Amino acid sequence: SVYHRYVMYKHMMMMHHGYGDPYYNNYYSRGECYQGCPYNAHCEYGFCECDYGFTKRYGQCYRQNQIPPPRNLETPFIQCSGKEECQNIDLNLICKEDKAQCACRDNFKWNF
Repeated sequence: SVYHRYVMYKHMMMMHHGYGDPYYNNYYSRGECYQGCPYNAHCEYGFCECDYGFTKRYGQCYRQNQIPPPRNLETPFIQCSGKEECQNIDLNLICKEDKAQCACRDNFKWNF
């Protein structure tokens, strides 16, 4: 994936001091995702991707012949009490417990 190449580039350029990065050590290198992935998705290199037979549209996994419902979203960064609220908006949003607010995973930014 492009993200995997980006992480490897950062390590080669010593922009991230490799094994000292807690996210890299605890999630990325183990093939795990912080707060897991929703139904119909799995973890690849620390972020969620859709399972086989599903495609990612509007931040969710849909069957290839399924039409996603329209989405009225002003901001994804809503208040949250758990990961489910955030993953209902986008499969790669997490709930930051210290702020009780949805946020992007490490190294990710929201793109409308």
